[in-house]
Amino acid sequence: MHLATRQKSGFFAQQGVILLTDLAHNLLSDFYLKALSQSRFQPYGQKRIVNNLLNIPGRLIFEAGELKRIELLRTHVNANDMRICLEKYCFGD
Repeated sequence: MHLATRQKSGFFAQQGVILLTDLAHNLLSDFYLKALSQSRFQPYGQKRIVNNLLNIPGRLIFEAGELKRIELLRTHVNANDMRICLEKYCFGD
C-alpha cells in the first residue's frame, strides 16, 4: 500500500505513519477474512484488494444514521461480486 516508506522527519510524524499503516493492515486483514476469503477474490493480496476492489466507484446509502444499501458502478467488472462481499461484511449476511 506504499505506506511502509516513512518519509516524515519528526519522530511523532513517523510514529503516526506507523500506527496508520498498522491500522490499515488490520482493517484489510479483517475485511479479507470476513468478506473475501470465501469469494472469488480469495487469491487477492492486499495491494490487489486496494487497487482493484476498493477503488470501485459507488456510494453508501444511510437512513437515520444507519447503513441501508451499498451501490457500486454496475459496469465495473467486479461490482456485483464486490457488492455481495461488502454487504456480507457490513450486514453480516
